[in-house]
Amino acid sequence: MKRAIYKGEEVYLMKILPPPDSDSNPIAVIQHRNGDIDHWSVTKLTMVDTIDWEQRRYQLAKEILSGLLSCDNKPHLLYSQHCKEALDYADEMIKQLKGE
Repeated sequence: MKRAIYKGEEVYLMKILPPPDSDSNPIAVIQHRNGDIDHWSVTKLTMVDTIDWEQRRYQLAKEILSGLLSCDNKPHLLYSQHCKEALDYADEMIKQLKGE
């Protein structure tokens, strides 16, 4: 589902219904984080770009691993340990990006 902002709250856009009459805007069916469903005019919503966090994690870990291996100041570590370290860095970066 796409995400949107409604009155400062992040909600999920479930579907858009056609306007009830020619003078109205389309109606958005939204789901709040607590599961409640509402119907509002689409003009009251601000759409949010969806971020694929798993893809972002992969991209970050790949770049971090490249950096770790290029300046291998820990030659005693196995490749699997370098991979784990890269994922730990990526997870921390994502945590910071999400503001958690």
